[in-house]
Amino acid sequence: MGKVILDADLRAKLQGGQTGVEVCDDTGQTIGYYLPRDEYVRLLYEIELAQPPISSQEREEARRELRETGGVTTAEVLDRLRVLGDQLRGGR
Repeated sequence: MGKVILDADLRAKLQGGQTGVEVCDDTGQTIGYYLPRDEYVRLLYEIELAQPPISSQEREEARRELRETGGVTTAEVLDRLRVLGDQLRGGR
């Protein structure tokens, strides 16, 4: 995501950054929307556009389920990829 530093004029146009504002080009076409930080975070987490982190209990349950179903851990996958990479580099 890009970053824009507001000067006093732009901050005033964004109503001090306290409310949502429709942002338009010089022809009046909407190009986006400005949301204050608190509103942006609320939309991400309360409306579930982004999932909150899982609990340690959920993580342990997922690990147990993977082991019971024959799944592998990330570390095991990475170790196997290292071995395969070594084999390819060694011409085996």
